Amino acid sequence: MSRSPTATSMPQECSRSRRRLTLRALITNWRAEHVPERRGYLLSRVKDDWSNVARAVAVPLDDVIARLREG
Repeated sequence: MSRSPTATSMPQECSRSRRRLTLRALITNWRAEHVPERRGYLLSRVKDDWSNVARAVAVPLDDVIARLREG
């Protein structure tokens, strides 16, 4: 059963989400270097991951939390 974030947990959840996005992109880049036969595919997919990271960090965390609270 999933719980909705509380006012105190929201900043942590937002930070975790940003870290997950960044780790996903970093791991995909690492895999592209270590699995040459899949390099092209992985690098074509990681562009979207880096775009998501850029969008996530472009919005101030306080704005994200305020929007989530508005529901």
